[in-house]
Amino acid sequence: MRPEDIKQAIADSLPEGEEICQFIPDVHSERKNYALAVTSHRLIICKKGFIKHNYSDYPGIRLEKVLLEEGFRRSTVTLEMKGGEKLNFERLDKDNARTLCGFARTMISEADSRASVAIKICPDCGAQLKKRAKICPYCEYKFGEKTSG
Repeated sequence: MRPEDIKQAIADSLPEGEEICQFIPDVHSERKNYALAVTSHRLIICKKGFIKHNYSDYPGIRLEKVLLEEGFRRSTVTLEMKGGEKLNFERLDKDNARTLCGFARTMISEADSRASVAIKICPDCGAQLKKRAKICPYCEYKFGEKTSG
């Protein structure tokens, strides 16, 4: 399958309005060949085989850390996921590696900001709760009720 066909297959599978920001057709990891696509919300990895291609989707909320190791001509990018999974991409040219790191870091910061908006803190016990919680399950504080003071 040609790189253009892989990119088109990935683009066709994306939700409406989501576009590929970066596409790297040849990435090496653990002696296997991959194609990599990055959108504003996810990382899509295509494991290239002779007959079929397998696609893995990694939402930005799973990314935890990005490591960049630059050599003389080639770079290695390591993406660490929540839960300990690591994805190593070797022999990237420096521009692709730096761009991939930039997109991954943006995904991490956007996921962190979305997560912080989705929680609230109980004023009585300090527990972190979902934004829609009406009653704290730990101290039974009732949100929305005014206390006399």
